Amino acid sequence: MNTFLQKECTIKGYKPLYVTSEFVYAAKNNKLYTISNSCNDIEYIGKYPMGMSDYLPSKSRIFTRLLRSGFHSVVPLNDGSIIALTLGKIVHKSSGSNIFTPVFNIPRGRRPLNICHSANCTEMYFGEYFDNRDRDEVNIYGSHDGQKWYVAYTFKKGAIRHVHGVYHDQYRDGYWVLTGDDDEECQILFTDDNFTTLNVAFAGKQKYRAVTIIPKEYGLIVPTDTPLEKNYIQWFDVNSNRQEIIQEITGSVFYSATVQETMFISVIVEPSKINLNKYAKILVSKNGGTDWETLISDKKDRLSPKYFQYGSFMIPSHSHESNMLYVYGTALANYDDTTISFNLNL
Repeated sequence: MNTFLQKECTIKGYKPLYVTSEFVYAAKNNKLYTISNSCNDIEYIGKYPMGMSDYLPSKSRIFTRLLRSGFHSVVPLNDGSIIALTLGKIVHKSSGSNIFTPVFNIPRGRRPLNICHSANCTEMYFGEYFDNRDRDEVNIYGSHDGQKWYVAYTFKKGAIRHVHGVYHDQYRDGYWVLTGDDDEECQILFTDDNFTTLNVAFAGKQKYRAVTIIPKEYGLIVPTDTPLEKNYIQWFDVNSNRQEIIQEITGSVFYSATVQETMFISVIVEPSKINLNKYAKILVSKNGGTDWETLISDKKDRLSPKYFQYGSFMIPSHSHESNMLYVYGTALANYDDTTISFNLNL
């Protein structure tokens, strides 16, 4: 265990989605709660009524995993309202209500992989993530209030398969877009004018296939997401285009976070002929160099990853004020449906 990290608490049955300085927003199927950093205080915030489709997931973890039900991300807004991502919809709860109502039907795919927001939450974006075998055009959607969404940018037909993620970069005051999946479709793009233009920074190989990145002052930490080749943590200098492999890792990376300047990435268990490791893990580094260490790991459980999800530790969004790391286990032998929090004693 790293000396600057202290395990704070473990709680089962709640999925962390957004971390503040005092508490974490966490979901239990279609209900949202706040949980104090000590895990002692749990407060009900609201729910998205879904009728009979709630019943099976609420009674069985197996059905929750099979159906991918419940909330997948939340964004607290400045006016006290909250938007949340569920399968096929973005829903909204006003500050004076405990009911989420649908505000946007996601046109294609079950859901995007993330909802990105600016530091002050006045701009929000997500990219379409759907099978797209025919390589149709792909949209990025934007919103200023979380309720009204518009097409901010469109990739032309044949350009990419889908969007893996959109991420705000506080150092360059813009947004990075990650796409996949074939070599020519693996792109890392950047906009500093709210998608009036979107410029390719890196493209054309599996080493540019990523689901998450960590922006730093002088460049990007890019962990790869490919079942076709070995995966690596990489450093990209965005000014000189210099690229460097930092460390080989045992599988794809789906999640990352920076908490008090300490960086974390989540290596998942994804079926692959190349990446054969069966352990999900959280790697941690204080400087993003070659000092990445394993914070926690667990073996994939026995249920089929095709139907019951890859083994992973999910890392939720963290506000800049937080000094807590939260991770959530899915499809793991010991930590399925379990949240673990760590206190950064810096």
